[in-house]
Amino acid sequence: MLRPVLIARLSEAGLGTLSALVPTGGAVYAIVFIALTLLFLRRCGEVDLPPEQSLTVVLAGAIGAMVGTRLFFLITTGALFRLTPFEWVDPSRGTASWGAT
Repeated sequence: MLRPVLIARLSEAGLGTLSALVPTGGAVYAIVFIALTLLFLRRCGEVDLPPEQSLTVVLAGAIGAMVGTRLFFLITTGALFRLTPFEWVDPSRGTASWGAT
């Protein structure tokens, strides 16, 4: 995780007050999601794809990403076989992704 390292380095350099500017993983995900959604909608408008259809694709992609990260976590940690199906959908148990945070 990069955020704690950045905060530690800022503190070591006497710039601990700037640590509040280091974004959390969730904030980075939200910023990237919004930016890519706006870019996607703009590109869809350039090829005359209806906005309703474009937003449906964005929503389907977001749901697929949430389900995929959870399923990937369950499989790679072996929790899929240890937990009950009710516990599979408990978001407090974690998710996984490649190259993030």
